[in-house]
Amino acid sequence: MKRTPLSRTIIPPLRKIRRLNLSEYWIAISGAVIIIVVSLMAILAPLIAPYDPIETVGDSLEPPNTRFLLGTDNIGRDILSRIIYGSRISLSIAFLASIISMIIGASLGLLSGYIGGTFDTTLALIMDSMYAFPSIILAIAIAYVLGPGILNVTISIGIVYIPVYFRMIRSEVLSTKESLYVEAARAIGASDRVILLKYILPNVTASLPVVFSLNATDAILIEAALSFLGLGLPAPTPDWGFDLKNGYHFITAGYWWPVTFPGLMIIITALGFSLLSEGLSEILNPRLREV
Repeated sequence: MKRTPLSRTIIPPLRKIRRLNLSEYWIAISGAVIIIVVSLMAILAPLIAPYDPIETVGDSLEPPNTRFLLGTDNIGRDILSRIIYGSRISLSIAFLASIISMIIGASLGLLSGYIGGTFDTTLALIMDSMYAFPSIILAIAIAYVLGPGILNVTISIGIVYIPVYFRMIRSEVLSTKESLYVEAARAIGASDRVILLKYILPNVTASLPVVFSLNATDAILIEAALSFLGLGLPAPTPDWGFDLKNGYHFITAGYWWPVTFPGLMIIITALGFSLLSEGLSEILNPRLREV
């Protein structure tokens, strides 16, 4: 009798990917377009920003005009230039914080779910305790301890979302490690390392892109909130949250542009990540479209 390699007999075959109908996935495409546009704006900032974002180039609180398309802030800095450069800060923090959360949370969840026992119980208790806190409150507490700065803000937001990945991956591992193909691999003498990396990991990571996009949405909002509260980046760094706080003081006097445009960028970018997350969820889980 001809023997068949283990990977061909006990690993569930990958679902065949049908050709995507673009009209069916307009949500994901819309989100991706927004993120691509904002990313290009960040990458090309030195080329497309009309002025230095931290220099005074006009009068205080000039309304939008032909020279300053979005007006100036209270000390005469060009708002358009600050928004363009601010996209670098927001996207960098969102991506780096989400990557930190994903790597640490997914790794701990993988090990905790597979090892089990006291190790799993202890880690699950710690993560559940962190998860019980509102994200913004936990981020504020960590940022307050670490202090302002782009690295500290990134770490603060990254720590907040570690439990999200941990809980998701751990739950998947607990069910997957009892599967027949994992038992078969264990029966033929496969090491724990091989079982984790070859048989379990590929089958528990399908939802990671969805969670990553959703966490990037939250990261954009939390970073802006921390800067608004004075726990984010120090002045005069171009940052949407800081500029929102700076313009907030003048809105009651009729100066609407310093707060409107940074606020719109926060909303639009967060919406882009949210749409991308929702669209990816539909693509990776086709049954959702039937509900």
